[in-house]
Formats: sequence, C-alpha cells, structure tokens
Amino acid sequence: MWGDPDDSDDYSMMEFWSNAASGSEVKIFTEGALWTDPETLEWYPNALSDDCQNACRSMEFKINVINALGREDITQVSVQLRAPDGTYPVDHTFNNAELSTDDGGLVGSFVWSYPSGIQSGVYALTLSVLDVQGPNPFVFEHEDVIVERYGVDVRNAMGRNTEYIAPGQTTPISLVLRHIGDDGSSIDVELAVQTSLDSSWLAQFDRPEGYTLSDGGSEVTAILTLQAPSELDNSPPRLDISVRAYNSSGAEVAYTTIQIELQKIGVYAPPMLSLWDTEQENQIFNSTIELENPEVFDQTIPQFVDDLSPPTPFFIELFNTGFDSDSFRFEVTQKPRGTVFYFTDNQTGQIINQDTSDGLWHTPTLPRHSTFTLAMYINPSSEPDDPDYGLMEVEFSSAGNSTLSAIVQFTPHRTNGMQAVVEFDCDGAGNGLGHIEYKNCINDDTDEYIDVRMRIKATQTSGDQTLDSWRIVNPGDYERNAEAEDGRYTLWDYFITDLNNDPMPLFQTTSGESVEFWLEIHLTNQVLADNHTIFLRIEDADDNDPDSQRFFDLPISIEVGEGDPELKIVQVSANQPMIPGDTTDYTMRLKNEGNTDMQVVLSATSPDGWTAIAQNPDTQSSLVLVPAFDEITFTLQVTSAADARHGDFHTITVTGKPQSFTTGFSDTFNTESDVDIRVEINDPVTRITNELSNMRASTMMMLAGFVILIVAAIAGRRRNADQWDEEEDEFEDDYEDEFDLPEAVKDSDSDEEEFDEDEDFLDEIELVD
Repeated sequence: MWGDPDDSDDYSMMEFWSNAASGSEVKIFTEGALWTDPETLEWYPNALSDDCQNACRSMEFKINVINALGREDITQVSVQLRAPDGTYPVDHTFNNAELSTDDGGLVGSFVWSYPSGIQSGVYALTLSVLDVQGPNPFVFEHEDVIVERYGVDVRNAMGRNTEYIAPGQTTPISLVLRHIGDDGSSIDVELAVQTSLDSSWLAQFDRPEGYTLSDGGSEVTAILTLQAPSELDNSPPRLDISVRAYNSSGAEVAYTTIQIELQKIGVYAPPMLSLWDTEQENQIFNSTIELENPEVFDQTIPQFVDDLSPPTPFFIELFNTGFDSDSFRFEVTQKPRGTVFYFTDNQTGQIINQDTSDGLWHTPTLPRHSTFTLAMYINPSSEPDDPDYGLMEVEFSSAGNSTLSAIVQFTPHRTNGMQAVVEFDCDGAGNGLGHIEYKNCINDDTDEYIDVRMRIKATQTSGDQTLDSWRIVNPGDYERNAEAEDGRYTLWDYFITDLNNDPMPLFQTTSGESVEFWLEIHLTNQVLADNHTIFLRIEDADDNDPDSQRFFDLPISIEVGEGDPELKIVQVSANQPMIPGDTTDYTMRLKNEGNTDMQVVLSATSPDGWTAIAQNPDTQSSLVLVPAFDEITFTLQVTSAADARHGDFHTITVTGKPQSFTTGFSDTFNTESDVDIRVEINDPVTRITNELSNMRASTMMMLAGFVILIVAAIAGRRRNADQWDEEEDEFEDDYEDEFDLPEAVKDSDSDEEEFDEDEDFLDEIELVD
C-alpha cells in the first residue's frame, strides 16, 4: 500500500508526459552572423548573391537543441523551410560533424544559398528533434519568414564608399540601382539628396524624373553630378541619398538609403596605391588605409621570392584621385641589397623603361579617377652574404605637383628551393606569427621554463616529384646565431619535434609538398629586455656544397619585456675605525640583476653631526647608470662628528632608488646596505674632552651616581657628628647630676650683685623740686 514503510512487495505506478526538448529553437540570419545578432526575417528573390552588407541570398539557419535527458537521447535534428506553394526548398538533417555540444545543448548551423527568382510570399520555418522515446519528433515553429515581392538595392558603381571633391570641380558619382524583388514586377525608383547643400553647390541626377526597373534582377545606373563651390571650408562630410520605389499603382513599396563619404582634395592629388601578391588575391599594402589606420597592414610580413625560380611578380594598382588628367613618376627608394627588379604595364605586358633624363619611371597619362596597374618583377640577390630579406619601398608622385606622393612598402624574402612560415605561436597571432611576446606565453607543462613554442610549416618550392631530404639545423648549432649577441642565443635550449612530439632532425618532401613540426625554446635566466631574432635553418641534406645548397633561414623574433628592478648594494671596503672630524671613503658595489639598464639615485643617511655622501667618484653625481646584469662601483664618503666619543658605534645606511622616465617605481624596489663604523680616540685629553662635551648617557649616569655617593657620605658624616654632640651633652648632664655642688662664689659675681642692689636703691629715691 502507499506509504507502507515495511519491506512489502506493494508498489505504485505513475505515468506522465513531458517535452524533453523544451526550450530548443532555430534562428535565421544572413551568413556569418552571431547567435545574439538580430534575425533576418525579410528576404528578396533577386538580391545579389555576395553582397551581404545590404541584401544577399545566403540564409544561415542556427539551432540550439536542449534535451532534459541528455545528448545521447537525441537521435536526429533537422530544419525545414516550407515555401508558399507547399514545397520544401530546405529540409536539412544535421549530421554529427555539423553539431557540437555547448553548455549542455547541441548547436549547429546550415547555410542555404537560394537561387535568384525564388517565389515571394510567406515561408514557414520549423525545427524537428527526434529522440529515442518514439517515432514522433518534437516540432518547434519559428515566426514567419517573408520573401518580399518588391525591393530595391543601391551601391556605388566603383565599389567604394568615398568620393573626392575639389574646389570648383565637378564630381560624377555613379550609382547602380537593382530591382531585388519578384520576377515580373516593375518598379519606378526616385533618388533624392537628403544632405542640406547651400546654393553654391550643384547636385543633380541625370534623370530627375526617376528610373524604371522592369523586372526582378534588372539594374540601371544613375549618375549624380556634384559640382563643388570654390570654397570648401563648410563642405559636408558625406552625402545622404534616399531611394524610394513605387509599384505600377503609385504606392511606395520599398525604401532604402546610401551614404557617400566626401573627401576634399586639390586639382592634383596623391595617388591611391594598392599592392597585391603574385596571385592578385591578397592585398599586401594600401597607401590610403595606411594613413588612416597603420595597423591594418604589416609591411614586415615576408613575401617570398625564390632565387632558383623566375622573377616573382607583385602588382601595384594606381588610382588617380585628382580632378585632372595626370601622369605619375615613380622610383624604388629602398630595397634589400642585391635585389633586382623591373616594371611592366600589366595590360600590355610592355616593359616600363627607366627615363634617362631623370632616372625615374613614368606611367602614361591617366584620366581623373582612373586606375593603372603595373607589375613589379623581383629577383633576390644571389650573393650569400647579402641579406635574405629587407623592406622594399616604391614612391609615386604626381607629375602635375611633385610634392603630392604616396608609397607602397613590403618585405621580399629570399628563398632557395625551400620556404617556411610560422603557423602558430604561443602568444597568438595578434602581433604577427613568428613575433612572440615572451611574457604572453604560458608554462603548459611540468618543467620550470616558460614555453616559447610554435608550429612551423615548411614547403619545398623547387625540384620535381622526387623525394628530397631536408635537415632542420638546431638554432643552438647554427653559426649565424653564434655570431649574434656574443653567442648568447646558442646557450638557449631548442627542441624540434614532429606533431607527435617525436624528435625530427630530418624530413622528406617533393616539390610543392609541405611538412609541419614544432619548435620549443627554453631561454636562459639572464635575457636582456629587447627584441631578439634567431634563425631556424632548413637545408638540403643531400647537398653540402654551400655554393649550390638549397636552404631557407626562418627569422623568429622573441620579444622580452622589461622586468622589475632587481638592485643590490654590497660593501667592498672593510670597516675601519674613525677619529672625530675625520673623513673616510668606502668602496661600494651596486649590482643590477634586472634585464634592463637602470638609472639609480644613490643616497645615504647618517647620525646627527655626521655626514655621508654616496656618489660616482668620477662624476661626483649621485645619479648612476647600471647596465643590465652588470655592476658598478661607487664611493661612500663619511665624515665623523667632531665631538664623537671613543668606543661609539654608528650605522650609515646607503640606499639605491631606481628611476625611469616612463615608469614610477615604488619604494619596495629600493635597495639598502648598512655600514657600521666604530670611533677610536688614542689621545687621552681628547677622549676625556669629548666625553665631557658630548657626554653619553652611561657617563652621565655614572657621574650622577658618584655625586649621589659623595652627598650621601657628607650627609652621613653630619648625622654622625650631631649624634656625637647629643651623646656628649647627655654625658655631661649625667655627670652634673651625679656631682650636684653649689656654684662657687667668685669675686666678679659678688661685685655684680652689689652693683645691682645699689641701682635698685637709687630707683627708689624720689627727687623733690
């Protein structure tokens, strides 16, 4: 029975129903959005396929599946998108590779790039979750997704967001209008400049009455003529243009805007330069972006040029940003020693020869706002002693105004049939792979070292499909590292292993094949705060002839930051006694155990009447410079007090305080040392004089005790004398009592009595007038 506490065979049965996947959901975004971004619920049949800044045709479905019974309970997850006609253009079941666990749930995404011209209308989006409990899935419905019938998109025909204006000049701005709505629907589009311009400006479209887009996917170009006044001090920073679309009934069916940044320039202007790699796929440098945000491009990233292959091309796009036709002169202002180069017109392939009159190269005359592309072919130096890499700079200047110029910069890096790059390093890619900030690497194993660890990818760039053997030279054994920094880099420990952490001194590849391996570096305890560059050499193991051997030197930069000050003061001179008023010099040593040069202010504290000065003996300055991991000597000059007493001990405290122009150090980084000094006086007179003139407490106490003894002795003697007097008086009294005789009569006493009687008689006589 229910609640029976004894050990019976009775039992109760409960049955309940629940949705174990409750809380699961699906969201729809434009491709690349995050889960926390706003969803995209409005789509267009004829949007551009690759323009996701405005409207594109790539739907990304993101799911978050929750199951109260655990991941193992879920057997299938799928999303469905049902079209207005009842068909399912999307019915995708996620495989295990598309799902991952996140905070107890399953997450995944699926991208559907739909074809142009899909049906407009309302689409139903659902998420289905099937578990082991039964054949019927849990279905979660999403709010409706709309594919619009009408829509308009606008973009700059030149693919840029900035247009240039000059005093009194006219700027044509081309805009492409696209009907992104349904096929078979026509729209009329009206453009208007919303930015307030005064009467000195002229802004007019080539078709003020508007533009007609007859079908979904159709495009038309609208041209805005913008004429600037002669004075541009109050010019607006941008133009805001509204785009309104109307259907055949005259109802407004779509609205959007476009913003165009305005940049003021002169009639002639510096060119805008873009440098591209050999495949013209990756931009290496952009002169305009470099001025606005120098951190976007890193000119020091190596651009490989193989010495065993034909010259390597790089492509420079030059855009004439001025308001007049202009040609440009250019020259190579910096390059690695021995580098050979030449230029060609990329369109015609013709070599651009150096002008003998000025020693420069020249472009043809370019119309305003037009682009010219040239190819720069580079062959590295074949001299082994020439640098493997270095900065290369090309400067272009306007022929109309030579002060208007721009540059491109990059770093060609010589290879000899082999090249290598750092694919991963322990401080991340934020400061460039292969440049490692030592303090940002962590100790990820059990040894005492901070692990400077990186994964390197080596690629063979010459030869054929025959296997070639390559040797990885330990950086500690490479003579190029031994010649740097007095061989300090050879004292570091280097470990080269494959991806399974097995030692890897050799590897084999064919042309075009790559191999990855690990390099771990353990630094010594004393490493200067600096940017340290070591080289990892990979060389042909089958050819030991240095003149023909294929090789590659990979530079690796390790940045060691400044540590805290570590100072120590040591006394060199032995303690020696001093006499009053004497001056003695002590030799002291200041050690800098930190990894950066340190300025130190020396000071000394002394007792009253004494003076102590710590200083550089050569400059007589208390400010000294101590190199990193080094030491200097300085002098402590001590003058004793004139009234110093014999046998006294005094302590002089010497302090070193680190100083920096950029960092303020607390007193906890100060260093101190005590010098103990004893006073010796051999002259007895001076010894007694100083004792009396500068009496120490013990002496004063001794004298006070002596005085007290004397006073006590005198007082005791007086007490004894008084006692003796009292005893004598008592003796006399006792003696007189014992022999009590009348006083002896003396003649003098008889005469005095008679005289007194006569005087009394005379007083009794009365005188009569």
